[in-house]
Amino acid sequence: ANSFPKQEQGLLTYYFVKALNGARDLDKNGDGLITLKEALSWTKKKVTSVSKKSLNRPQFPGLSG
Repeated sequence: ANSFPKQEQGLLTYYFVKALNGARDLDKNGDGLITLKEALSWTKKKVTSVSKKSLNRPQFPGLSG
């Protein structure tokens, strides 16, 4: 897992908390509710993109169980 020095926390934690707080462009079906699937999908895209571009250390989050 990558740390996110600019935000003083882990990269995954930073974006997942943003998702849970209703980050912009997160509600894909426009129903006004953020599902776990929407939050995880958005978080995965953000973490994968930022870790490659800004941190030069790819991270690919996933969910199992």
